[in-house]
Amino acid sequence: MAQVTNFKDRLADYAGSLSEADDDALKQYVLDCCLEVIKGIQIKDYDQVYAFTAQSGTISDGNPVDIVDTNTLIGVVRNGVQATRGNSSTGVFYTDAASIYFASSRDPKFWVTNGALHIAPDPSGDETAFYHYIPKFSINNFDSGITEIVDSETGNKSFPDKYYEPLLMCSAIKILNRRLNDYLENDEDIELVNGIQAQIARFDMEYQKLMGIEPKS
Repeated sequence: MAQVTNFKDRLADYAGSLSEADDDALKQYVLDCCLEVIKGIQIKDYDQVYAFTAQSGTISDGNPVDIVDTNTLIGVVRNGVQATRGNSSTGVFYTDAASIYFASSRDPKFWVTNGALHIAPDPSGDETAFYHYIPKFSINNFDSGITEIVDSETGNKSFPDKYYEPLLMCSAIKILNRRLNDYLENDEDIELVNGIQAQIARFDMEYQKLMGIEPKS
């Protein structure tokens, strides 16, 4: 694996440099790709997603928890037991002991309605709960030193180093697609267009390989 220094230089090595004015766009490509990489991992092996998660504060009552600003809810733990994801249409039955959908302390449920997290049975002071979620990311040292992807709220490093290479590859593909669109809009030489398209295809294959995704047929 190549040594990861700053992402700006690494992306220039992969896809060529853009102007200084485009740094914000480059950073946004990286942040967008953070979620794309996680989505790919989630499809392949859901448990691996927990390497990217942050943990909420303690929930000790049955009041719905506002999670509108939460990036992606991954899982809920109630009194040390992993809760099963339910849905709002059957949520009313999770607290009905006579229902086949009843949620017990040994088999808790969670669901989201109108941006609020519900947990059954209700958490309490003795049986608390918390949830795991994908934090909003930010980038430290994008153009100098050693780049790190961190939780924008806590500043904690929250994106494992081993996924930096697919993250860079995903970002490079976005840069090349932007360059391709610029060439097409400006009627550049067809050889330039073909060269970019071939490079995108190579990078896409490398990205799939890094992510352990089966090549497209």
